[in-house]
Amino acid sequence: MRKGRIPILDTNIVTVALFGIIIAVITGAVTESLEIFLGNLLSLPFVFLLLYILWLKYGYSGVHLNSINVCVMLTMWSAYGAVPLFSIIWGHWVGWLTILFHIVTFVVGFINREKLILGLNGKSARGDNETNPFILYYVLGIFVLGIVGTIILHVTLVTSTDAVYFFGFIYLLSYCFYAISPAFLVHPLRALELGIISQRHYDEYN
Repeated sequence: MRKGRIPILDTNIVTVALFGIIIAVITGAVTESLEIFLGNLLSLPFVFLLLYILWLKYGYSGVHLNSINVCVMLTMWSAYGAVPLFSIIWGHWVGWLTILFHIVTFVVGFINREKLILGLNGKSARGDNETNPFILYYVLGIFVLGIVGTIILHVTLVTSTDAVYFFGFIYLLSYCFYAISPAFLVHPLRALELGIISQRHYDEYN
């Protein structure tokens, strides 16, 4: 562990911040609503503040900080990616169900974060290179979720338009990555034990 914090420019903070700016601008612009666009932009300082706080707390370990920042980036992508769809369904029960679904997804993912990161790396629960079908199940699950979600939108929303399906696609794409975000909260030492990262990588960035 380093004695001092790693310089911000030597971490992925700038990359995550730039990504936040880009995704906030794009998802705000596609709604063609000035209020939503400005709302997205005004939320960015809070994201930057969070990244700074994380640097203050975890900046002594590049591996740990960068990993947490990836989780923040994926969560941020999901939040901004949901904005266009929520501009239409906000106040409808589908919107509240979606929020609940996000919370449950993160809680379940966090509880099973070690299994999640092993699956993403094609390893079994024992940490070896035994074939793990997680990716296949994950892709199929997202595909089924997309079909079910489209049906729900079509059946329940009176204001169904082409925009709903386009915004739904943006949301689903962002959700795909949000669902795996808890995997990046596995502590680097534990990831090293599981064989997810190498000793060389750990030493180089820690």
